[in-house]
Amino acid sequence: MNLKKALIILLIVLSAAGCAVREERPQPFFTQRELFDKLISTLDLSHIKTLTADIRVSLFSKNKHRGTFRGYLLYKKNHGLFCPVTGPFGMRVAEVLIRDQLLELFLPSRNRVYYAYCPVESILPDREKIKESPYRIKETQKGLELLVINRDVNSSELSRVYLFKREPLFWKAVRVYTKGGGIFNIKIKDRVNGVPVDFSITWGDYLVKVSLRNVKTNSSLKDSVFTRDYPVQRLPLTELLRAL
Repeated sequence: MNLKKALIILLIVLSAAGCAVREERPQPFFTQRELFDKLISTLDLSHIKTLTADIRVSLFSKNKHRGTFRGYLLYKKNHGLFCPVTGPFGMRVAEVLIRDQLLELFLPSRNRVYYAYCPVESILPDREKIKESPYRIKETQKGLELLVINRDVNSSELSRVYLFKREPLFWKAVRVYTKGGGIFNIKIKDRVNGVPVDFSITWGDYLVKVSLRNVKTNSSLKDSVFTRDYPVQRLPLTELLRAL
């Protein structure tokens, strides 16, 4: 065989090898329990005992911008979340207090408190609390969904659905279903060290965009920060929002 024929045969062999179907690497197999543990490990923020941050909140209703507010957020696990809202020249124009999923908005100018349910724990999930609940994992074209049923009869929350991108595994959203029929959709755009710092909350006709900056975790916070002496008279927050 001359050199020319040998080169032709070699080219044919190499071409055939290049066109051969490559075997795909088998995907790692997880049992439901192993996958569950992997998902809640991705979610887990139980190590955060306190959190402080500068906060910026923009409110929309029926696609109209109703206002942007700034303040300072203080959170302590098992105590609540407190946020003084500032206006021009740093004046305090409102206070937000969230304890046991109850949001209270205090307006000093009106000496009045407005209240609403707020699923703040959905933003800072605790794997140990999730492990205590019945769950179901669903695969979708967009990724994975983890449904968690709430067993607490005193809670306004019925269930949560955490949504994940598959590769790489990333927690991207959570839906919260309340016993009153309400649905909160929380979409996470960015996280820093696991903490959501840029996210939006949608319920009904309302959209709230939240941005956190200068986030600090596990610094000292006094319990008294989350004890406020507000007026007894309270109105649903929806009454205030409808008037905006």
